[in-house]
Amino acid sequence: MFTRRSGTGLTDREELVELIDLARGQFAHASWSFADLGAIFDAIEAATASGSLASRLAHLGSNVCEDRDNEFDRWRSEYGKHVEHFCAVPRAAKGRRRDRDKNR
Repeated sequence: MFTRRSGTGLTDREELVELIDLARGQFAHASWSFADLGAIFDAIEAATASGSLASRLAHLGSNVCEDRDNEFDRWRSEYGKHVEHFCAVPRAAKGRRRDRDKNR
């Protein structure tokens, strides 16, 4: 769980990294949870008579879980790309500052 350490009300770099890691973990956990739930629906579908209400509902549940699993996996991938981009920005700015300071 995230707890703010700085007394200024602002988030410092370590806290930001902690928040990023927490969000990454939440996306992964959601994806895995839907995959696990989908496996339960698959087992229910396999254990019930084909065409029965239970079988059809289990099939629907399995499809919804697969869709949500894929959706959260896609979101996690997009989030990772954004994180890489935003992490590169401070490094690039730091390099420009270093170059500027050398020229002084």
